[in-house]
Amino acid sequence: MRFSILLILVALVSVQSPGWAQTPSSAKPKTMSMFQLIATPERFDGRFISVVGFLTLGRERDGLFAYETDAVHHLSSNGVLVDSTEKMREQAASLNRKYVILVGTFKKADKDQFIAGTITNITRCEIWSDPAKPISLRLKEIPGVGTNPP
Repeated sequence: MRFSILLILVALVSVQSPGWAQTPSSAKPKTMSMFQLIATPERFDGRFISVVGFLTLGRERDGLFAYETDAVHHLSSNGVLVDSTEKMREQAASLNRKYVILVGTFKKADKDQFIAGTITNITRCEIWSDPAKPISLRLKEIPGVGTNPP
């Protein structure tokens, strides 16, 4: 009986120990599409995620959209809000209006809001593709890539 109680106490202490907790910096994000995030935000609430989308950094709001066209036409139902970091603000000239890979924690919006939610605690934001020079065109510049074999 004492052994069982001791085992339970050890298990409880190890679960609550900060050394055992998975932090966003050490956790592997769940990779998903913008469509998954928008269609079922409740499935990803509080989850550490990785998603590619079109980033807009504005004066009042920052957003990540499925497509550039969604941002241009302010189709907020096809995007999520972004809680941009100071580093993202410093790099706004190069990141704004580009497709980026964004890693952070997703928080679903309240039911009365028109947007799916917000990505917060961002740990990564890197350019995926520039609409002015899409990734598919850049790949064609690499010898042997994007060309049909003879």
